[in-house]
Amino acid sequence: MKSADTISAQRHRADQAGKLAVRAIQLSVCVGLLLASFAAQAVLGEGVASIYQAQQSLASTLKAEPGAQYSVYTHTLPNGTVVREYLSQQDLVFALVWQGPAWPDYALMLGRFYDRFATLSKQRRAGQVPTDTGLVVEMSGLMGALKGRIYLPAQLPEGVKPGEVK
Repeated sequence: MKSADTISAQRHRADQAGKLAVRAIQLSVCVGLLLASFAAQAVLGEGVASIYQAQQSLASTLKAEPGAQYSVYTHTLPNGTVVREYLSQQDLVFALVWQGPAWPDYALMLGRFYDRFATLSKQRRAGQVPTDTGLVVEMSGLMGALKGRIYLPAQLPEGVKPGEVK
């Protein structure tokens, strides 16, 4: 038969183990929420604040070039890829253009448009003509020399032609 002290010590260890398990779950949830917040920092279709959030998430250097109809924000990623974001005077990123040795983080850069992008990519791989005219996706290149652009035709500033987004 176990003594009262032994039973008490076992209960104490069990309580401590339970508390540690709860703390581990809480920490996992916090880390998950933190990572989700990085992924939720959309750029396409968002405002200038999202450009600076993306800069922090991507650990990029950023250069801004203001223009009459739109501004261009150029991110240089640590891997050498250059991403240009086109921001309208209405504070809306209407296009992304990139070039470099690696693809950009599409989930981060496209935000709420990522699912539409994934659908268009699947259609292209299947040899189908893309059916979404609200999002234009153009990608090409070989490993180490990749480029592309994605833009929202309906959000191009008045008088700006798609060919200007390069």
